[in-house]
Amino acid sequence: MKAELQESARRQAALFDRQKQALLEISEMAYRLRNYLREAAVDLPDLAGVALKRVQQAQLAFNEALYDSRAVLPEMVFQLAHEMKTPSMEIALQLEQATKAKAEEAGFPPEELEGVEENLRTIEALFTCFVEYTRGHIGVDDASPNTAAPPVGERRR
Repeated sequence: MKAELQESARRQAALFDRQKQALLEISEMAYRLRNYLREAAVDLPDLAGVALKRVQQAQLAFNEALYDSRAVLPEMVFQLAHEMKTPSMEIALQLEQATKAKAEEAGFPPEELEGVEENLRTIEALFTCFVEYTRGHIGVDDASPNTAAPPVGERRR
């Protein structure tokens, strides 16, 4: 019985270590992606293809980190991170359209900026919840993983 308890404790500790590693990696990728999207949105009307490439690379790294760590992520963390994918892909598409418009000297329609800003607000809200939950889960501050993030239905308004 003692050996079983020790083995169970060892497995729990190993799982926590893997979760912590995955959470830190995904947090870093989400932070980079959010910041690259923010920077690109500021320069959107005068955008160069370099910003688009940075966003696409960050998006790919973020997605790969999610794929690699899915099995060990707490469900709330996965949901928050996964929900960041759609608005970030929409912004990347808008960046691609802006890059093409610039190349064709057609100009970027101002109404498209509203969609970018809305997606950035969504990403910011999800990222904030994600970081709070992650910090609570790994014990960085007083946040509790059960209270840091609002229920899924309350995030989308």
